[in-house]
Amino acid sequence: MKIEVKVLLVGLLLISNLFVLCYENSGRAVIVYGASCSGKSTLAKALKKKLAGWEILEFDAIEMELKQLSNQVTNSQIAEKLFKSALAQLENGTNLIIDTNVFDETWISALNSFLHGCIFVFCPREELLLRNSIRDQRINRSPQRSFYAKKYVESTYERFSNLELYDLKIDSSTMSVDQSLELCLKHFYLK
Repeated sequence: MKIEVKVLLVGLLLISNLFVLCYENSGRAVIVYGASCSGKSTLAKALKKKLAGWEILEFDAIEMELKQLSNQVTNSQIAEKLFKSALAQLENGTNLIIDTNVFDETWISALNSFLHGCIFVFCPREELLLRNSIRDQRINRSPQRSFYAKKYVESTYERFSNLELYDLKIDSSTMSVDQSLELCLKHFYLK
């Protein structure tokens, strides 16, 4: 009986050490999500600048990469590639700031062992639309492109307005980037 207990304890110790070793060699993820034009990318870049060894994985960068291969790219395809890329990088030990506007509860369960936290970047609809019109002018969008960009801002606003999967909510219309950054660093004990 003593030998069986010893073998069991040694087996459990080996399994727990293996789990710790796997977890220690895995990366951590902070998901920054919100509507288009909410300030996600600005906050993600500020976090990356402050956190040594963290990388950003951006929805927009994946979208551009896929659009070079095909003009007909869906949000589902972008989300799938973003998720697979995040998982591969996290498993290889990369700490990631995931900047996305396609996010739901399936991400939390699938990335749970890597997830350090979720930040929802909120901004009122009127401010989002103002920021979008400024972006239209800055990048010289065609009227058709402006129309679709506005619809996308509105749809992402609607999608996230009732989704409460966050650990921290930032209102980018009332807080500066520095204030938001400081709050994130304190909330998640990030260094």
